[in-house]
Parts: sequence; structure tokens; C-alpha cells
Amino acid sequence: MNVFLTFVLFGGLLTGCASTVPSAIRNAPPGAPGMSEVRANPERLIGAHIRWGGTITTVENRASESWIEIVTRHLEYDGRPREKGTSEGRFLARVDGFVDPVVYAKGRLLTVTGMLEKPVTRLIGDFSYVFPVVHAESYFLWEPSPPSPTIIYDPFLHDPFFHDHWHPYYRYPFYQPFWLRHRL
Repeated sequence: MNVFLTFVLFGGLLTGCASTVPSAIRNAPPGAPGMSEVRANPERLIGAHIRWGGTITTVENRASESWIEIVTRHLEYDGRPREKGTSEGRFLARVDGFVDPVVYAKGRLLTVTGMLEKPVTRLIGDFSYVFPVVHAESYFLWEPSPPSPTIIYDPFLHDPFFHDHWHPYYRYPFYQPFWLRHRL
């Protein structure tokens, strides 16, 4: 039993060490303000370090930087944004260099850590919206989640009168005819 626990713990440690998620993304900065707090008073929190994430809506490439518009989502323990649920608003991530809009496509999940800058007002449709701006120090594009498995319900699987133990041939394997012994 002790050997089994040792292998399980050692395997868990190896799995934890093999993570490709940067530590800045996995660990939230202490005292980081949330989106609702920043939206209430954006000017006061300029310079605060944050870790936010969500769903990418647009990517705008400029001469020396890229602006990524993100709809916020709540983050899991490892920094991954939840794929569904409520949002507290949108923010802009300012990333140094070029970001490929095909790779950073609409609907992908992105987590950003960095420093808050002066907010920017832009239009969403005809609505004027104040975007908090984050100068991204670290960012991580998450792989899409695998599709959930399709569950097929078999009505005979849970039927108490269909189980093998009701038939005497199934109780004693040495009395079973050949065609019953090799069932799938």
C-alpha cells in the first residue's frame, strides 16, 4: 500500500512540474483588484497589477503592439477562464509585438497578467464603452477543451429483470452452453 501511495504522489509531482502554464498566470498577484472594482473607479487603480482572463472578441494589430479585446470570465484555480458563465465586462490587453489574429481567434480563451493603464473609450456597436487597459507582462492562450463525451443510455443496462444473475446458467459457468459462454 505504501509503494502505491509513493507512486501516486510521485506521479502527481511530475505532472505538476510538467505544466506549461507560466507561474505568473497560475498565481494571482496579491491584492489584485477585480473587474467590478476597476470599473467603479478606473482612474484610482492605474498601476495596479492584475490577472484577468476571458474570451477573445477582436485583435487589432498596430505598428509595434497589438490590442486584444477580451470579455472577462471568472478564472479557475490555475488561471484558466471558465468557458461559460457571467461576465463583469470587457477589457483591452495591450501586447508588445505582433499577435496573429488567426491563432488568437474570436472565441479562444486568454489569461493576461500586467499593469493597469489609463482607460480607453471605444464603441461597441453604437454604444460608447469605457475599456480598462492592461499592459500585458505575461499572457497565455489556452487550448480548446475537448468535447464532452456523448452518453448513450441503454435501457436494458439498469433493468433488474435482465441481469445475468437471474438465469441459472449465468450463475454456474460450467453449466453454460457454448453460445452463452462467449457473449460480448
